[in-house]
Amino acid sequence: MAVKSTSSVRVVVKPLPTATIAGNLTICEGQSTILTAGGGGTYEWEDNSTTNPRTVSPTTTTQYTVSVTNNGCTSVSNVQVTVRPIPIAAINGSLTLCAGASLNLTATGGGTYAWSSSQEEQRLW
Repeated sequence: MAVKSTSSVRVVVKPLPTATIAGNLTICEGQSTILTAGGGGTYEWEDNSTTNPRTVSPTTTTQYTVSVTNNGCTSVSNVQVTVRPIPIAAINGSLTLCAGASLNLTATGGGTYAWSSSQEEQRLW
C-alpha cells in the first residue's frame, strides 16, 4: 500500500508599488527643481537619500532614480532633468545717431524678445 501525504500553503501576493517621479523636468542653468516621488511606502533615491520631496540643482542634464518599497515589494522609476543653457542676448546696430534719425537694431541669441529702454520716453524707436 502506498503512503500519501498532503500539505497546504497559503500564498499572499502583495501588490507591487507604482513608483513615480513628478517635477519640472526642464530647467535653465543655475536653477533648481523639486522632484517628488510617489507610489506609497518608503523612498530611496540614487544617492541613498530618503528625503521626499527633494530639491535638485544639476549643472548638466542628469538622470534621477527612486526606489519605492511598500510591503516588502520594490518598484523603480527614472526621470531625466534637462538643463538648458541661458541664452546670451546681443543687440547689433549703430550706437550713435542724430536727433530725428531712425535706428535699426537687430536682436540675436534667443527665441523671444522683449524690447525696453532705460529712457522715460513714449516710444522705443
